[in-house]
Amino acid sequence: MPAYVGSAMKVTRLAILGQQGVQLIQKIVSILILWFGAHLVINSEITVGQLIAFNMLASQVTAPIIR
Repeated sequence: MPAYVGSAMKVTRLAILGQQGVQLIQKIVSILILWFGAHLVINSEITVGQLIAFNMLASQVTAPIIR
């Protein structure tokens, strides 16, 4: 029984670590989108609405990956 508990704990820790890694990558991608998008808005290459729409679309695409 103790070996099973130890194995289950290792699997749980690994799953949590993987989930946190995916969430970190998602946050970094979101920050990069907003950073580069802000530069495009400042240079009048896109509008604020386009930036918001793209950010929403990107979150719709990445949401299934997180689940």
